[in-house]
Amino acid sequence: MSDTPCPELSGQALTRAIGRRLARTRVSRGLTLAQLAERTNGVCSKSQISNYERGIRRMSVESAWALAAALGDITPAWLLFLDEGPCPGHASSSDATEAPRKRD
Repeated sequence: MSDTPCPELSGQALTRAIGRRLARTRVSRGLTLAQLAERTNGVCSKSQISNYERGIRRMSVESAWALAAALGDITPAWLLFLDEGPCPGHASSSDATEAPRKRD
């Protein structure tokens, strides 16, 4: 497995894909930005999460852990496209975000 999901999805494109995945997961759980920020216990602010979702800021591993825990049943690796089979750059926009993987 390579360091990125696929060669076509790196840099800013990967940051945006992660942001879309985060936003869709948050919305699917009925959470506001403020509610999700509160669930991270101070690791992520509302503005940080908004920046991640809009692809303005790249998410750190620490933030991915906090957000995955706050969202409940996903892993940081899933959130960051680190354990994907198909390339999210080649999947449809809904394919890249559906069915989050459950934690073991």
